Amino acid sequence: VTGPEPQVTPRPLPTLAKDTAGVGFQIALDGIVDYETATKAINDALRGKTVTQAKQTVMVKSVAVGPVSGGRLALSVMFTGDANGALRFIGTPQLDAGHDHILVSDLDYDLQTNNDLINAFSRLRSDQFRELFREKATVPIGPALLQGRTLLLNGLNRTIGNVMTITATVDSVAALGLRVTRAGITVRAGAYGTASISVKQNP
Repeated sequence: VTGPEPQVTPRPLPTLAKDTAGVGFQIALDGIVDYETATKAINDALRGKTVTQAKQTVMVKSVAVGPVSGGRLALSVMFTGDANGALRFIGTPQLDAGHDHILVSDLDYDLQTNNDLINAFSRLRSDQFRELFREKATVPIGPALLQGRTLLLNGLNRTIGNVMTITATVDSVAALGLRVTRAGITVRAGAYGTASISVKQNP
């Protein structure tokens, strides 16, 4: 757009006065649980656990967590004992009832895993081994929600220029849902609280 600069006549601001107050705010937050953090949490819960079946015992050596298609997670498990090798579980993450953890209650063996050792020791494809992972493979989301709460408070409590001050408190943060991304497990949460704005008149 070209042409002469428009001439704008400024209008005075309305008289400063009080307005109606709201009852609070609700702000959506996204916190990310990266796969390194998820891997550590599941390793802490499962490393060293053993399962015995048909007089054969295997022990969980390590677990690695990563994304797969369809919004699912893969748990790659290294095991040792009467059999040594690797297998993979796949499942869809979800929030637990209290919304404190991520769990994968539908974990099941990856049928596409090409592992001759697992095929030979088919007894490792047992309900007992699968249930161990379904029960123990959980990831806490508290640290991610705490980080989101801290960032929100830092963003809301501020002074703009030398006349306006925003003051806010966050009463609670509740997890609402999650999705699997390349970067990690993104947890959507709702932050609830109150805020106020004060404006100081120039003398």
